[in-house]
Amino acid sequence: MRYILPLLLALLISQPAQAHRLNIFAQVANDMVVVTTNFGKDRPARNVPVSVRIQDTVVLSGTTDSSGSFAFPWKNLDTSQTLSITANAGEGHIANWTLEPSDFPKEGAKSDDLRSIIREEISQAILPLRQELAASTAGPSLKDILGGLGWIVGVTCLLYALQTKRRQTPRPE
Repeated sequence: MRYILPLLLALLISQPAQAHRLNIFAQVANDMVVVTTNFGKDRPARNVPVSVRIQDTVVLSGTTDSSGSFAFPWKNLDTSQTLSITANAGEGHIANWTLEPSDFPKEGAKSDDLRSIIREEISQAILPLRQELAASTAGPSLKDILGGLGWIVGVTCLLYALQTKRRQTPRPE
């Protein structure tokens, strides 16, 4: 029983850290793909290398600016295939985003076509929601962490109380 607390502490320490998780979000906006990277809501990932791949071939690379953004034109890329966008901030901070062919406007669609206009307006309207959703899946919140610590402390206290009670109970002879 005396090894339970150290075992619980070892398990707690060995879990993967989420404190500096790199988040990435990419959106097609007009003739550009805008990539946004951050370490949290108000912490942009500055000067982070970004690479764009089609299958396993790097077709474009660059670095984020001071606001954590990187933009590139998509017109010269083969958008009939999936684009994989990777940001690597070093020390294991890697994030990926995938743009499917359906994320790009169709070839030959006129810019004044009603469907294109509606698609662009809806895309711009839901952009903040998509960014918030991408950031919300980033890991445990403070509430989750404190709740987990509460469980650990509660179970540890229960085990300590049971062990203490067992020591105080007289044994029949």
